[in-house]
Amino acid sequence: IRAINADNAIVAHGELNSLELSIVISGEPKILRSLYLGDVLLSKEGATARLIDELARTLSFYNETYREELLDISVPVFLTGELAMGSPVSTQIKALTGRVVAPLHINLICPPSFPVPAYSVNIGLALKALS
Repeated sequence: IRAINADNAIVAHGELNSLELSIVISGEPKILRSLYLGDVLLSKEGATARLIDELARTLSFYNETYREELLDISVPVFLTGELAMGSPVSTQIKALTGRVVAPLHINLICPPSFPVPAYSVNIGLALKALS
C-alpha cells in the first residue's frame, strides 16, 4: 500500500499462485484479502480471470459492509504483481468496474524500463525503511 502513494485506492496484486486485494480509504486499509491459488501455477489467463472475479467480489463486499461510505467511482484501481505486466487485465477491470486503472507513481528514482508493478512489494518495503 505504501508504494501506491494514494490516500484512496483499490489495489489488486496478482501473481500466478496468489492474489492480494486491498481497499484503502483516507490512508486507512478498510479491506485486505489474500488468496492462495494453489501449489501449481495458474496460466496468466486463469490467474487474471480469478483476479477479476475476486475484485468484483471484494468491491461488492465493501459496498455492502460500508453502506454509509460507498466507494466513490473516482477511487482508482492500481495493478501490481506479475499480472499487471503486459496483459489486457487493466482493460477488463475498467470494463467490469467503470474505474480508472491508474499507473503507479513511486517516490524513488529508477530507470524508465524498470518494471515497477512487478516489484511494488519490494518498493513498499524500501520506502518503509527510508521513512
